[in-house]
Amino acid sequence: MSPATIRALVETFSSYCLHRPLLVQGRRTVAGLLLVGAALLGGACTTVRQGEAGVKRTLGRLDQQVVLSGPKAFNPFLTTIIKVPVTTQNLEIRSSLPSKEGL
Repeated sequence: MSPATIRALVETFSSYCLHRPLLVQGRRTVAGLLLVGAALLGGACTTVRQGEAGVKRTLGRLDQQVVLSGPKAFNPFLTTIIKVPVTTQNLEIRSSLPSKEGL
């Protein structure tokens, strides 16, 4: 197809959707596309912090490889990263049972 034909098709389809030609908008269209692209890419990033490990889940299946700390990118439509704390936690347990000394 020639560039004039492509331009005519784009203007026709955009006028149906936006009620004005797409190529006339110029900078507003580019800014809108960049904003949508940034929103999609922003949702595809996460940070696994120190003291956490990440587990990647793709289409419901857990990956065997652990995601270590740091910034990570992933496909937000198919994948999520589940953050799991791996720090040691001391739990104090008090028992009301008598000891040998109390008998």
